[in-house]
Amino acid sequence: MSSAVSSSRSSASSIAPPSSSSMPSGGTSSIPSGVKVIEGVELNIRLLAGQKIYTGNENCKICHGENGQGTTLGTRLVNCASCSSWDKLQKVISDTMPTPNTCTGECANAVTDWVWSKINGWPLTSDGKGIRLATGDKKLGDDTQRIKSYESIVADYKRLFGKVPASLAASGSTFGSPVAYWYKNPEVGAVALNVLLNAAVEACGDEVMPNLVRAELEASCNTWATRFWLRPATAEERESCVMTALDSAVNLPVKQRAIFTCASMLISLPALTF
Repeated sequence: MSSAVSSSRSSASSIAPPSSSSMPSGGTSSIPSGVKVIEGVELNIRLLAGQKIYTGNENCKICHGENGQGTTLGTRLVNCASCSSWDKLQKVISDTMPTPNTCTGECANAVTDWVWSKINGWPLTSDGKGIRLATGDKKLGDDTQRIKSYESIVADYKRLFGKVPASLAASGSTFGSPVAYWYKNPEVGAVALNVLLNAAVEACGDEVMPNLVRAELEASCNTWATRFWLRPATAEERESCVMTALDSAVNLPVKQRAIFTCASMLISLPALTF
């Protein structure tokens, strides 16, 4: 399965925003006249205020999740019902979050910026607001064929294993600088891919591995797909996973072959893309 990570998909090229003709409903690709998208230092200054409130205030992160994925206490913020416009989201936050009129004015503006740009990946604009680029109704497990950022991969390991492998935690610089918007791919070179392989082997090495028996492998491959990809494996994907473990050409001890199979699921495209 690790062979599925193609060199063309892991190149350093950026992906331009989709054209308006290919945009799904619920967003736009145009910027209002006289307004520009902000980037660099100006963007970071806007986001810093929102980060302090969202991640520092337990009412935000605890209820809605660190990445806006939602919890049993709060709704999901990715493509949220109130995200049809920056103004609507700001008003909902000001009027209701965490209780009515608790976070208003600059507080509401800052949290809106964070949810808008950092969680949803939409641009902030020079008029102090933001514009929504249509990304469709992205759900957990959807694969839009964009390489995850280093920060997202680290978050995945925390979610899946409760910790980040040492080899990954110490190698953030190999993944390049974070990209500003959802339509740009981060750089993932050969060194970064090697780090991901080592991290996957390290994480899987702490797991209970199945015996190299088809029935056990099929069950484990199904479980790994659901955990790592957030969707079930297809019959073809499950068989590929099983055969990775049963491949007689792989000259490894039984447990190491199972670990390698688990790791191959972690570095396959459904796990590395979103």
